[in-house]
Amino acid sequence: MDTPKAELQRSMTQTFRRRGYETASAVRSSALDVSTRYTTLTMVPVLLVGTVRMLLLKPVLMIGILGVAAGLAVAVALSYLRLQSIVGRVTIQSDAAAVENAWSLLAKKKNNKRSWFRVIDLRGGANSFTATVGLESFEFRRADWPEFDELAKAFVNISAPEQDRAS
Repeated sequence: MDTPKAELQRSMTQTFRRRGYETASAVRSSALDVSTRYTTLTMVPVLLVGTVRMLLLKPVLMIGILGVAAGLAVAVALSYLRLQSIVGRVTIQSDAAAVENAWSLLAKKKNNKRSWFRVIDLRGGANSFTATVGLESFEFRRADWPEFDELAKAFVNISAPEQDRAS
């Protein structure tokens, strides 16, 4: 049985999703888009080097095999780093926030626990703001978040000291 405090806290939870990360299939589609871009970026030089070597009548098999292996390794690393840097979902409770990146949304099972942190600092303007949640800073831009104004208000509410919220 949940305590009244736990029920109150759950009822005050707000979840905000980044544009393009609303559903599980959208997250997979965005991850596929990121990985396709980096694979293309790393394979074009391999294809160009192979083509030039063929035109010069030089052997291409070993260069092709090594180039594809190296290109795919770089593409996987870049895709992983990019998906780690994209904020996909923010969940805000009465006094803390959980920021989840695209990689964790892609790999997450339904009932995994979130890491909750306090909002330490909040700075921003009309079209973007930066929030320091825990020890990390995240930038939120209006173009990326459909509910940008509500997200900004929620961050302001939990970053304000208790005495400011009471008055």
